[in-house]
Amino acid sequence: MFSTFGRFGPEPAAPASAALLVGSDALRRAREKLDAVIEEIDRWEAVTQSTDFA
Repeated sequence: MFSTFGRFGPEPAAPASAALLVGSDALRRAREKLDAVIEEIDRWEAVTQSTDFA
């Protein structure tokens, strides 16, 4: 996958797993985002499990 164009053409995008958290603000915001995602998953857990086929 290409996302940017460098001097000599397209450059590959950095994989998401290679993202670095630089600084305490970035770390705090990442944790806040993850906490929000976990809360959303928890809110939908009963609905999600109720759709299982037995």
